[in-house]
Amino acid sequence: WIGAVIFSLYIAYDVWRSQRYPLTLDNAIDSALDIYLDIINLFLELLEILGDTKMMTDFIAAGFQPAAFFWPNQNSAY
Repeated sequence: WIGAVIFSLYIAYDVWRSQRYPLTLDNAIDSALDIYLDIINLFLELLEILGDTKMMTDFIAAGFQPAAFFWPNQNSAY
């Protein structure tokens, strides 16, 4: 979870920093690339958190059913 918070702060910092630069094409490309890479890193961190098998087994032990979460109407006929 700490990694997700850190990358979220990176996004906020890069957005703030991008607004302080003069509006030129080079600065826009650099800022967009910085923010894009921050979002990718945050996504990868979230995948790592959600892919943690210990965390998922804790959810299942607590009554969380992944199949019911993604497909809530399994018994209904379409």
